[in-house]
Amino acid sequence: MVPASVIAWVLGWPVEDARRMYRWTVEICDRAMEMRPGTGNSSKDIHPLFAAYVEDKIAERRRRPEADWPDDGLTRFLTSEVDGERLSTAFVRTNMQFLLGAGAETTRDMIGGLLYQLARDPELYARVRLDRGLIPGAIEEALRVYSPTQFMVRRCVAPIEIDGQPLAAGDQVFIGLASANRDESLFPDPDRFDVDRANAAEHVAFGAGPHVCPGASLARLEAGIAVGAFLDRFERAELVSDEFEPLHTPMFYGPSRVLMRLTPA
Repeated sequence: MVPASVIAWVLGWPVEDARRMYRWTVEICDRAMEMRPGTGNSSKDIHPLFAAYVEDKIAERRRRPEADWPDDGLTRFLTSEVDGERLSTAFVRTNMQFLLGAGAETTRDMIGGLLYQLARDPELYARVRLDRGLIPGAIEEALRVYSPTQFMVRRCVAPIEIDGQPLAAGDQVFIGLASANRDESLFPDPDRFDVDRANAAEHVAFGAGPHVCPGASLARLEAGIAVGAFLDRFERAELVSDEFEPLHTPMFYGPSRVLMRLTPA
């Protein structure tokens, strides 16, 4: 709920709507592969109710004098221009749905993976609870080890050869982020969760370059606050079962649930 609540607040939407918005993001992420290149499905086709909610918020804002619009995310979308023209309603709706889906689902998955890891290792839990300076390293390791977004698909814009593999302009390239984050040439003993790993932040969980995830800093901030609050509230957290139950979607990765025994602080 934390990521959905934060994004709702940023966009200027009622925070009390965050629960149903999060439920919608889960549903749309479960069907995300139906919007792959070559298909005719859009986010509106996949989840009409979610799309209608966003379009209602856009229409509601536009009915008010622009001088009275608050300085929030929705206003920024509606007043932004590309080549001197404002963004269309379809563009704004699609990107807001994407913002909620991508920002809420992946951050939840990362926080869930980190809490699972802490609960399965009582010594690590106690150590991080005592030394909160370890939380940033724990977050980077959770991003690396659990890789909330497992892969991305990109289209090659020019001929290139990578490690002897030729790629032609127009080829679709499947990029395994989870595999890259366990590259043993960069991360020794890559399957080990190590909060002291010096180069943990060199993962590509958020992508890289000009298309790096714009919500990367926000996701890290949300995770730090959520995990810190959890550690404040519970002296110990132990897994009821060590079994990891992953999400039932190929693109996103995280625990579908984490069952714990919690000892209040």
